[in-house]
Amino acid sequence: MVAGVFLALPASFGAPLTLYTTQFEASQGFALNQPVAGRDGWTSVGPNGNGIVTNFVAGFRQSAYIGFAPTNQSAHFLYRPVNFNPTNRPLVTFTVDWVLFDSTGNRPRDEFRWSAYNLAGQRLFSLLLDNHDLGIYYQLDDGAFRETGYGFNNSAAYTLRVEMNFAANRWSAWLGATRIVADKPVTTTNAARTFSDVSAVWLPRVAGKAGDNFLLFDNFTLTADTLPPVPPATPAVVQPLGVIAGQFLVRVTGESGAKYAVEASGNLRQWTALKTNVITGGFFDHLDAGAVGQPQRFYRARWVP
Repeated sequence: MVAGVFLALPASFGAPLTLYTTQFEASQGFALNQPVAGRDGWTSVGPNGNGIVTNFVAGFRQSAYIGFAPTNQSAHFLYRPVNFNPTNRPLVTFTVDWVLFDSTGNRPRDEFRWSAYNLAGQRLFSLLLDNHDLGIYYQLDDGAFRETGYGFNNSAAYTLRVEMNFAANRWSAWLGATRIVADKPVTTTNAARTFSDVSAVWLPRVAGKAGDNFLLFDNFTLTADTLPPVPPATPAVVQPLGVIAGQFLVRVTGESGAKYAVEASGNLRQWTALKTNVITGGFFDHLDAGAVGQPQRFYRARWVP
């Protein structure tokens, strides 16, 4: 008889709730060469500076943009509120495909941002795309600017993913498969950890002298999910204790309160469920009647969230 040690995580921890998603297509209420604001719940602050175009980038079809039109505003905001309290689904994920097109001629190069806001209208944090030096920065709600150490190229398409864990007060960001911001505070000022929107922001370097650069974006999605269950800190150990009354006694030791399923196999390929139980006092036992007459028997304990 051979006993094994095994720790398993669930393949999935729930179906995400879609808070909002759009590809800015005509079938979703967006009109070519018309503003994004005023359609499908989108709102803007500042005149002009946003709209719908098509076929600017392969695969994007109709897309939204912010920028391009000169403005005398200090900033232009474009956002779609979802007004979500993440108490029961604290993991909010934002994904978007984007391209930043450069200004033409000697026109200024501006700054574009993705900024997260809470229900009180407070900015929680921002990811900054600086078209002046092509650097990517972030800003928490303490107001300080910090480098990510990463950058971007004009006219190149990227996928941004931002994960916000409101329960843990942490957020991270990925550019494609590369994590560019890791586990930073959602708020440093004890602001309410609720979620209103992620705003696209155009910030001219000099008010009234904006460039004609613009941020094109598509496949805009916001989801919310429960947090994955936390596995026990210590894996369970399966101990063979010998034959008792013709049955083989197996002991599972591990973290009290954790649930494990004991499984057995004769070839390490096909496994049979024997017992599922919660560990109390550091262990639980199982008498395996199926071990009688077997030339070999392997055991494992699989964590059940």
